[in-house]
Amino acid sequence: MIGDFEYIIDDATPRKDVLAWNELVSRSGCSVHFVTKKPHPILHSNWRHFDFGPICINYIRNHRSFCAVHTPNCSQSDKNRKFKLIYTDAAAILRHYDRSTQVPAHAFVLLDSAHGFEFQIDDNHSLGISLNLDPHWLLKYVPNPKLSVADPVSADSGWARLLLQALQTIEEQRDPEHTIPRTLIADQLGSLLSLLFLPAEEAQLNTRHQVSLYSKLNRILHEHFHEPDLTPQNVAQKAGISRRHVFKIFSSAGMTFSQALQEIRLLKASEMLQDDRYNAFRVCDIAWACGFSDQGHFSRKFKSRFSAVPSAYRKTITTREISRGHTLHDRPATGLAANAARCSSR
Repeated sequence: MIGDFEYIIDDATPRKDVLAWNELVSRSGCSVHFVTKKPHPILHSNWRHFDFGPICINYIRNHRSFCAVHTPNCSQSDKNRKFKLIYTDAAAILRHYDRSTQVPAHAFVLLDSAHGFEFQIDDNHSLGISLNLDPHWLLKYVPNPKLSVADPVSADSGWARLLLQALQTIEEQRDPEHTIPRTLIADQLGSLLSLLFLPAEEAQLNTRHQVSLYSKLNRILHEHFHEPDLTPQNVAQKAGISRRHVFKIFSSAGMTFSQALQEIRLLKASEMLQDDRYNAFRVCDIAWACGFSDQGHFSRKFKSRFSAVPSAYRKTITTREISRGHTLHDRPATGLAANAARCSSR
């Protein structure tokens, strides 16, 4: 994570411009490079980047037609691959998932960075917004994101319009965290993504009854994830359905019960490690508060999920916040017991 930045190019030659852009893209950890489609010089380009943890938002204004190209080998590793949600105010041609798609102006389209793509805009004055989405975080809101890949959604109405308005509001704030915590902003954007891609999820689950049951089960998991002994049988009883039906609903959504519960627990743990209200919590306190009765098991699962053990993950987040000059809050933690006693000796 590299924090927020703004990069501006004025009166640059095409070659110098492209080299500068791609160098910055490489340093920011992205796996896309830009190529020019026309030889005329660029008058002005602007790139603003906001880091919200599981979401990184890029606002790119170009006064020249360009093509963004991604190949799978650009990524450092499978764990670093992200889904990308692109908004463009100009018509574009997308080549992705072995097909070519016409993306209309003022539309969103979801891309899968595990596969190559080419995104070409021929308009000389365009605005693009790119959301790099952590795939594990995205599953919290969109269980089957691949169902919506390469399928443009107009931003002129519905939830897409609200999402665009939220993104425009974020850009208007020079430092969004001065008004609202970034974790809260990420959660709100995630909720809008869930609503945006709900039709595809409904099609996968086949019936509105299954959609309703899935939402109910997901809500139960979020309400009781902190219980170490939460089982499919417990959840089935709370939902008023059979244990077998619980397995069937999660299978229809493309996951197992255990995977869904573990993701919720790990995501909550990562949120607590990033939230300075829980600075007094030890790692074992957070593990217990998120439903893990064994700290060693929690640390292994967390490292597998986030590529860092909880203590190192917390230090990385803290270092990044301090480097941005943000003051840590000293509000006491609420809602979870700060004196969790059942900690592993590890």
